Amino acid sequence: MIPGFNKWYTLSVLTFAYLVNFIDRVILNILFTPIKNEFQFTDLQLSLLSSTSFILLYVTLGVYFGKLADKFSKIKLAGFGCAIWIIATGAISFANSFWWILFCRMIVGAGQAMFYPAALALIANLFSSKNRATAMSVYGSAIGLGTGISFLIGGWLNDVAGWRSVLIWLGFPFIIIAVAILFLKEDPNNLQKEKNVVPQTSILDLLKNKILIYHLIGYALFSAATNSIFVWMPSFIQRSSGLSTSFVGLLVGGGVIVAGSLSTITGGVFADYFHKKIPGSRMRFASIVSILTFLCWIFLLLAEKTFWQNLLLFPLIFTSLMWFGCATSDLNEIAGAENSGLVSGIYLFVVNLIGNGIAPPIYGFINDMLEVSKNPINMKFTLMLSPILLLGAGHFLWRGGIKFENFYKSKVI
Repeated sequence: MIPGFNKWYTLSVLTFAYLVNFIDRVILNILFTPIKNEFQFTDLQLSLLSSTSFILLYVTLGVYFGKLADKFSKIKLAGFGCAIWIIATGAISFANSFWWILFCRMIVGAGQAMFYPAALALIANLFSSKNRATAMSVYGSAIGLGTGISFLIGGWLNDVAGWRSVLIWLGFPFIIIAVAILFLKEDPNNLQKEKNVVPQTSILDLLKNKILIYHLIGYALFSAATNSIFVWMPSFIQRSSGLSTSFVGLLVGGGVIVAGSLSTITGGVFADYFHKKIPGSRMRFASIVSILTFLCWIFLLLAEKTFWQNLLLFPLIFTSLMWFGCATSDLNEIAGAENSGLVSGIYLFVVNLIGNGIAPPIYGFINDMLEVSKNPINMKFTLMLSPILLLGAGHFLWRGGIKFENFYKSKVI
């Protein structure tokens, strides 16, 4: 076998699976309008179906599956988790009530909770510190690609065949990727261990690490602001401009595919570059990115014409997705390779609980309070929450970054 082939092949398969992960995770967002029209749901109910129901099991099981990933086969956990979420996504097409969609979305969350920490730990253990952020960013590029494909194909297929057909075709056929994962090989000889190896430890011991706390809070707030684009931007554009679902899917989906995918990889490459110059500097790099994203939000929300809003969407998406490689690559160095699954589970729990579980219903509640259904332009006031969150993210990541750089200088956490 070609040297290094296995780790790049494994990364490729897991990246494609993560792409499908995001296709199925965000697909309801582009279908808000037809689902709302059929079932007469409120915006709060839509946000509960899109994010909170998914997050309930996603975050609560993530830590458990993260611990399992440190003790058992990461490949089997990732493969079976993939199969579970794919089947559950297709099953939403049979919905006749709020509760059926809620149940299926919870199962989607459970399957992705099984997959995520195992996949993240696999990649972290395959790549060394010097190029881990780049590898993680290649993996993270699936966020933009998956979200964009979901909006593009979902918007088009909804206009052609209805929202139930969208869920069938973007669900069941992808079962093949779960099979591909189960045929991967985990090479224990290729395990990358850091110089600062930390023995296997408990959740409470890890949470005593101040660097990890700053890391989790900072990226959770960044995630909440980023997620507001995926959850509410298609609905905001469609309601305020009256554009068709397919056109909005093309606009947002195309933006996420091009700008999002490029930014995720670019962010990882720059993060590794600065990390080589100043070890531990990835968090402060992400802090600077959060301020750039803050400015993009302000310009977009102050723009009065639809043309400028749509144009400013691209730099907003670009800066909003640069942080992923920084966040995931630092986990191994903070907690040690022996705790890669556990710390990935903790990261999944905190970042997604705040970013995908708590934040979206708050946006939905504010929308209902402002009667956005009657006055769509009022959603601008709701979305002002995003730049506020980014200021908080910048603060915590900057402080955590300084501590992380000092750790590298002293080699003592």
